[in-house]
Amino acid sequence: MTAFIPHSSRTVEDVALSVVVISANQEQAGRIARLLERRRQRVEIVVGGIYARTVMARDTPDLVIADYELLGNGADSLLSWLRAHQPLAPVVAMAGPEFLAAAIDTVNEGAVGCLRTPVDEFELHAVILRAMEARRWRKAAWTQMFEAQRVAQQARTDLLTMRKVMDELFMVYQPVIWARNGQTAGVEALVRSTHAAGPNAPSILRLAEATSQQDSLDRRIFKTVTEDVERTRCPHAILVNLSVDALMRGTLGRPGDPLLGMAHRTILEVSEEGRISDREALRAEVRRLRDVGYRFAVDDIGTGCDHLARVLTIEPEIYKLDRLALAGCDSDERKRRYVRSIVDLAHGEGALVVAEGIERPEEQQVATELGCDLLQGYLLGMPSRRF
Repeated sequence: MTAFIPHSSRTVEDVALSVVVISANQEQAGRIARLLERRRQRVEIVVGGIYARTVMARDTPDLVIADYELLGNGADSLLSWLRAHQPLAPVVAMAGPEFLAAAIDTVNEGAVGCLRTPVDEFELHAVILRAMEARRWRKAAWTQMFEAQRVAQQARTDLLTMRKVMDELFMVYQPVIWARNGQTAGVEALVRSTHAAGPNAPSILRLAEATSQQDSLDRRIFKTVTEDVERTRCPHAILVNLSVDALMRGTLGRPGDPLLGMAHRTILEVSEEGRISDREALRAEVRRLRDVGYRFAVDDIGTGCDHLARVLTIEPEIYKLDRLALAGCDSDERKRRYVRSIVDLAHGEGALVVAEGIERPEEQQVATELGCDLLQGYLLGMPSRRF
């Protein structure tokens, strides 16, 4: 009599098993051991149940075969102990014909099957196959459980780290200057943290996404920018980065928006993160925010695949030309024509163009010659906590 576990096409000889036989009958245990050893299995015999837990605690067997009377039932039984301490090891109960009905209770308690004694070699072989199939199922389930626990623990760790990153968050500000006279037109707010896990914006944004804390991060950034501007009485326009998803959350421009009091001098710089799933909804949100004073810039123009969709939907006051689009323009005529086409498009829409990533005098010169209105980059001003 065996538990209802699907048969496997494998044979016992396919794998070398470690089997513990627990029996009050030494002769019976020896017979089972000989049958198993003929099939090249490693067997350890425990006569009586008194030492079984010590043996089980020492090593993890592939299979336990035990007299049903020794397995017992209830919370203090050997079977319960095995389920708690050796959960991957399937247990097969042995019983004589007169006790088979009672031995079924061990299956209900967690054993995977029963063997009639005296044990028949063919039946032993069949039961072991079923037990090994159960072991594979258990191992797969435990692997999934441990992976789920690992992922959950990592999520808790990441969330704790993200909170620490936000506790140590601060903003730096990089100037954006007029190309024609070098005067400061505004500053871009860039997020930083003194915590080792978030030294720069990309690492902070990745951690926020991994922990679903984008909204909390945005609110902290907006609040910090507002406090910095009020404390320093910054006279310039402020460019604040946010994704399409953040824009569509609908929290800006409403009570509780930290930037609302300075919306008239805030330019919302829409990054390339996030896809536009509903252009009409995005267009309506942009109109609502313009009505309370915000203006818009679109970042990373000239690279990526959807900058045109963002430009046509948002209709920004400022086009921010990605540094990769401008890099090498001083020596590449085709790139200059490409940048000129973007500048002409922006000017045709009544928008200004910012050339980002200016790091060499040659880049500053060519950006100015191509009609860029504003310039930004390490050559012109490093990000700083001071305006």
